[in-house]
Amino acid sequence: MQKKVLVCSTIHLAGVEELRKCALVDEKTGLSLAELREVMPDYDAVVLRSGTNLTAEMLEAGKRGNLKIIGLAQTGTDNVDMKAAERLGIEVVNSTANAISTAELTFCLIFSLARQIIAAQQALLDGQWNQRNTNLMGIQLCGKTLGIIGLGNIGLMVAERAKAFGMVIVAYNRPSDRVAKIAEEKGYILCSLDELLEKSDIITLHLPLTDETKNLIDGKAIAKMKRTALIINCARGGIVNEADLLKALESDRIKGSALDVFEKEPLPKDSPLIEFAKRSNKLYLSPHLGSGTEEAQRQVAVEVAQKVWKFIMP
Repeated sequence: MQKKVLVCSTIHLAGVEELRKCALVDEKTGLSLAELREVMPDYDAVVLRSGTNLTAEMLEAGKRGNLKIIGLAQTGTDNVDMKAAERLGIEVVNSTANAISTAELTFCLIFSLARQIIAAQQALLDGQWNQRNTNLMGIQLCGKTLGIIGLGNIGLMVAERAKAFGMVIVAYNRPSDRVAKIAEEKGYILCSLDELLEKSDIITLHLPLTDETKNLIDGKAIAKMKRTALIINCARGGIVNEADLLKALESDRIKGSALDVFEKEPLPKDSPLIEFAKRSNKLYLSPHLGSGTEEAQRQVAVEVAQKVWKFIMP
């Protein structure tokens, strides 16, 4: 009997075509959670992205039918109740193929803040031409200390790029012999979180959202940073406490921040973050673009599709 796969989020066509090599594929994007819960039992696999949350209740509904595997066309797994999936025996697979694109976006945001790119363009459009304008004075990256919180696939790619720019790299990571060996070979300095916060000129986050990492960067953490520090988050919303970050920016406790991810996505139009960014060049916002490249979208979709069909094929 032919296997059935539901694709309930928009993914690259190459991934859909890969799934069709082994299964009957239905593309049903835009389903409400109630509609998704109703149809999930009809499928052996469901493929989705971060815009859809699969609760224990939904997974239980799928398990009462044919559901065997969830394919996530993304790096993170925080939109799936992983404990429930494990309890129910439902496999969950994801992809790390967007790591390069996310690492590149991280550096894009670092550069934008360091050299005040958005403010500089606005000044030019407003008819200003003062290269020594204090508001547009930037910093060079060479010699600065980059603090990387989470030295996994993406964090290591960011570190490689930072090293090429002559930056000093310090990192905080949960104990790992593999990471410790790489850090020693590459000349990265592993340290405690407090040490990283105190030493870093720029801090970038590359770790999942968990109970342990939620609000990791809050008012207390920010109080330990340099007043000239920049904070970059291309990982997951919720790791940075947005209210505390805004207070720090308003009071000049830190110099700036760039966020690609948010506690609530899509970011509400009335968000205080948007209001502040409209009137200040201290905060740059982008709409979760970490994997927003043609290459990453294709690779992520194909990688997840291959993992799904290898699992469901007899």
